Amino acid sequence: MQEDKYVDLHVHTRASDGTLCPEAVVRLAQSSGLKAIAITDHDTMEGYLSAPKDIIEIIPGIELTVDYLGREIHVLGYFINPAAMGITDMAVRDRERRNKLIIERMKADGFELSLEELKAQKDCGVLGRPHIAAELVRKGYAQTVKEAFDKWLAEGAKYYEPRRYLSIKEAAAVIIKAGGAPVLAHPLQY
Repeated sequence: MQEDKYVDLHVHTRASDGTLCPEAVVRLAQSSGLKAIAITDHDTMEGYLSAPKDIIEIIPGIELTVDYLGREIHVLGYFINPAAMGITDMAVRDRERRNKLIIERMKADGFELSLEELKAQKDCGVLGRPHIAAELVRKGYAQTVKEAFDKWLAEGAKYYEPRRYLSIKEAAAVIIKAGGAPVLAHPLQY
């Protein structure tokens, strides 16, 4: 009888919005009986790059946020050559722009926040709104990350700053150029 082999092709680490560091993700996958995972952090390959590759098979991937007809959707890229992913540089620059604007506006309204403090609190990955929300909780401005998002950081909130996205065609082209295969994430949500 052939042993069943299970995989998870959409895994996040703390390099984006996951809760575990890459090594812990890989060990959890192994202990859960998975034979392979695809690490598909948002707009970064950092989780894949820092994950141990000798425990289970790890497929290099990414999840890009893109614009499709004015709507934000996600496209997964599987089998990406991390060295060829120049798109992550653009995404990181846009997040840095966004973070700076959010922090500047919050500081102007009396919040005691700084990018330096946020960077010191972050242990891996791309700095973003989840890190700002966690810092707001740490400093006592909110009880929970959800509260911080709802009050200040979510779309429509006072300090929300939109990101700039690639089109779905541009994202697919970048993924293909990097040797990957583009796949729509969360297809039943759109």
